[in-house]
Amino acid sequence: MITISERAVTDLDTSGIHGLEALHQSLHKKEIKLVVANPGPVVTEKLHLSNFVELIGVENVFLTVADAVRRCSPPAGP
Repeated sequence: MITISERAVTDLDTSGIHGLEALHQSLHKKEIKLVVANPGPVVTEKLHLSNFVELIGVENVFLTVADAVRRCSPPAGP
């Protein structure tokens, strides 16, 4: 799993979306999940409008990095 924090990103254009799509494809070939965390309102809207959220799955978009880590980490063993 690779988590991208969008915390410092205030806007996202088509080249940014294409970069994320290329990264997703590259990681998917290696069976690595891409997770997005901390997207602000503008970035969230653009991720939805571009269908990127549907590409990676809505379950892979989190409000915080901590939420992403908690949800995607394997359960702790004894």
